[in-house]
Amino acid sequence: MERYAPFRSRYRIDPGSEPGTPWRDPEVLERTGYLELAAAFAGVSFNRGLYRIHDAASAVKAQAYVSSSFPGVNVRVCGHSWLGIEFAVGLDDHDGQQTMVVLNAETREVTPFVADLVTFHDQILLQVPDLLDETLFGEWLATDPDRPMLRPDQCVTHRHPLVLGGSDTADNLEVVDRVTHWTVTD
Repeated sequence: MERYAPFRSRYRIDPGSEPGTPWRDPEVLERTGYLELAAAFAGVSFNRGLYRIHDAASAVKAQAYVSSSFPGVNVRVCGHSWLGIEFAVGLDDHDGQQTMVVLNAETREVTPFVADLVTFHDQILLQVPDLLDETLFGEWLATDPDRPMLRPDQCVTHRHPLVLGGSDTADNLEVVDRVTHWTVTD
């Protein structure tokens, strides 16, 4: 089976979303599937902004705030969700196997998966839709059918943070700058 074929069948490239310049960080270049993923999808968003692969410019910014927020976690970012959750390649392999790490600034959760980029995108994202919180995304979109697609520098966050008793509902969400989201929640 072609790499990323299951991912491509579930997640559709947004209209007008074109591949940009891939991030050429030496730590990530030799990871299984990275060059192919970056060449096809760097800077591309999927399913109305549900998920986006980092390009060179966004990866540098995201790597800076991830490294600042989670200094003990050795990763290189590769994508992010509409909720500002970062998806990263783990640089500390698990018993010789590559890892992917999901980092959530709002909840402070770090969730590792023993998987390379291909396995993560072709299997785990498809089997665990909660990673992208697709149901809440649909509910949020339904509150304003004419809502513009999220820009690459934006994400959606909870007005009243979950850790302070805020609800995980569409009416408690607002669009913010992604860097601000990570800086404020840090």
